Amino acid sequence: MRVAFVNAKTLPSNSIFYSGGSPGRCCRCKRFNGLRFSVSDLHSLFLLSLLLLSLMLLGACSSQPLSAQYDALDIKPPSQKELRELLNGHVLLQGQTPALTDPDEDIFALNTEMQNFLSVYVSSNRNKKARLRALLSAIVRKNLLGMTYNPFKTYSAKDTFYYREGNCLSFTIMVITLAREIGLKAKFNEVDVPPTWDMHDENTYVFYKHVNAIIEVESGQRQAVDINMEDYELSYPQRIISDRLATAQFYNNRSIEQLYENNIEDAFRYIRKAIELEPKVGYLWGSLGTIYRRAGFLHEAELAYLQALRNSPDEVVSISNLERLYSQQQQKARAELFSQLAAKARSRNPYYQYKQAQRELEAGNLESALENIQAAIRGYGKEHRFYHYAAIIYQKMGDRENVRESLQAAARVAGRMAGDSVAKRYQNKLERFGS
Repeated sequence: MRVAFVNAKTLPSNSIFYSGGSPGRCCRCKRFNGLRFSVSDLHSLFLLSLLLLSLMLLGACSSQPLSAQYDALDIKPPSQKELRELLNGHVLLQGQTPALTDPDEDIFALNTEMQNFLSVYVSSNRNKKARLRALLSAIVRKNLLGMTYNPFKTYSAKDTFYYREGNCLSFTIMVITLAREIGLKAKFNEVDVPPTWDMHDENTYVFYKHVNAIIEVESGQRQAVDINMEDYELSYPQRIISDRLATAQFYNNRSIEQLYENNIEDAFRYIRKAIELEPKVGYLWGSLGTIYRRAGFLHEAELAYLQALRNSPDEVVSISNLERLYSQQQQKARAELFSQLAAKARSRNPYYQYKQAQRELEAGNLESALENIQAAIRGYGKEHRFYHYAAIIYQKMGDRENVRESLQAAARVAGRMAGDSVAKRYQNKLERFGS
């Protein structure tokens, strides 16, 4: 996974969320019990989400309530009538909506080929852990299913099985479907990974989020199945999400894929279905806003972005898109407000501070680098890499005592959150440092 932190003012006109991600090197699992994680010998993975240019908004840009700032600039959230008009698509499709039907796929459906696959390669007589091992082995072995990674293909479970490819969301849907069929409890898990960006074209940035599967193998013991273990840490904040939300993300992805092909009608149908499933999820409205914006309907795009923020005030994706939209319309005061909101979000994001520390160190600004990495640690103290980078800065400063303390902290945090093998690497660094 490539991590990039981009100043909002340098981004092009469109930014989107998508459930996709970068290819992984192997199929593995991580096992955890409660809040303490330990690394097991299996692994497997998948990333998530093309939505809209997003970091986490952790604070407002001034002490004045945001509603008051909206009022001062005459920014009004959309009315119910305006929301209905956004969703009927009359303006977008120029009246061609009566015959427009929304998709309705059963993304968890199995077919005969999938059932036969399970009966041959996964014995129902095995215990749960053995069943999961057998399932993952059959999925990744080239002479069996031989799954390959395609970041921009979102499929249902049976289509992923048929094409033997797909992005991380596709892979997760298929794994969860197959796991449930062999009697395992499996759920979707959304993970707050460090912001990861890609550029789809000159006008569109892609922001990747992350989703994997959590599968119960014994009472109180679960395994995270993820297609890209290199970029996944069990220490990241994460949460179980419903099948309904995962399905909405599926339709969001399909919408974005259609948008890439300039198929506005199908992009609209898919995102409207996603919003029907989860109308209070902000980034789905943000995706709708990007569709309207791509089609040239800036007022409707503004309304959709504002609805995204009504549902999710921390949705910096739509904040950044509004900043760009208002700049395009020469509405300088509004653009400045949303620019400040986006800047505040970046400054409060611990991974942004981590990246800033790297930039400052490369420039030779040791004190600034130290300030940034300390801010990152204050913002999120469960990331072992922050402590490790602090040790690097202290070493450049010649502060041996703080180098040792930082490496010890990295080892402690890694032992709790990332597994013994990662903690051991820091222990080895400590031993070499002391010699």
